[in-house]
Amino acid sequence: MNKSAKFEKNYSPEEDARHYKIFKEQKKIIEEHNKKFEEGKVTYTMAINKFADMIFFDCQ
Repeated sequence: MNKSAKFEKNYSPEEDARHYKIFKEQKKIIEEHNKKFEEGKVTYTMAINKFADMIFFDCQ
C-alpha cells in the first residue's frame, strides 16, 4: 500500500510529485533519527504519519 492510499490523500499529478518529494525527505529524517535511537543517542522514536508528506505551511 502506498502512502497516498494509506492516508487517503488525493493530489493532482503536480501536487503529488511535490508531496512525494517532501515525503521522501521526511522519511530519511525519520530513519536517521530512529538510528540515533537505536544507538542510544536520543530517547524517542519517530514514525510516518498522515503529515509526513507535508511541510509546516501545508498544515496551517
